Amino acid sequence: MIKDKNNIDHDDLHAYVDGQLSEEDSILVERYLDLHSEDAAFVADLKAQRERLKTLFDNTLHEPIPERLSPHRLAKTIDDQSKAKELRNPALLRKLNDFRWQSVAAVLSIFIFGNISGWLGHQTLIASQTSTQKRPMVRQALDAHTTYAVEVLHPVEVSGKDEGHLVAWLSKRLQIPVKAPKLKQSGYHLVGGRLLPRNDGVAAQLMYEDQTGKRITLYLIRNKKAETSAFRFASEKNMNAFYWLDHDVSYVLVGNITKEALSPLAKNIYSQMAS
Repeated sequence: MIKDKNNIDHDDLHAYVDGQLSEEDSILVERYLDLHSEDAAFVADLKAQRERLKTLFDNTLHEPIPERLSPHRLAKTIDDQSKAKELRNPALLRKLNDFRWQSVAAVLSIFIFGNISGWLGHQTLIASQTSTQKRPMVRQALDAHTTYAVEVLHPVEVSGKDEGHLVAWLSKRLQIPVKAPKLKQSGYHLVGGRLLPRNDGVAAQLMYEDQTGKRITLYLIRNKKAETSAFRFASEKNMNAFYWLDHDVSYVLVGNITKEALSPLAKNIYSQMAS
């Protein structure tokens, strides 16, 4: 049940798209979306993503397993082979038995996973939290934040006071149009930015700071393929990050602030970059 109808979070929106909310909570979400255009656009993206995945996987989900790959038939084949070898070399019996049942278990697990992956596919793209091990760009963004957010004299290469030169330089090096989102209404001003090396190219980092000196960084790289994904969340120690893909650019927003404080900043940046 939704606790605060005026502060619906991403988990509530995901549950709404997946049809996991009660009728009462669904009505609350719909009323909330009528008043919050950014979240309404976010939900529209999730629904479109869900439909694309449904189109891709629905046929596969209902395909019958070929008889030649039936787990029962494979188990029988392994059993027959074991008996034949047993007649030639009884000493192999124990090893073959162990291998036989391990093989059957592996085959069964493959088929079970294959049959459920079709309808679980959309959950992969809209998971709320992801390990940094699976996304190198998130790992790199966290490392860059740790390195430069603590710098006092040289936190950036180009100051935010020269924003025009900064975005033109980064756009040229990344070969994508880079914009510095405006976060003054959220209490953050642009400190500046820098160019960062990557194994297969370069990345950009934009740094913002609030009145208390708390800093957040926006990490950008160019996508090799035009892809789009919903927000995902990653956390490591006292650092939190939201990341998403928007056609030819990948973004990672990092900060030593709570998930609840970082989320509206990520949505604000997403809205500005998409416009």
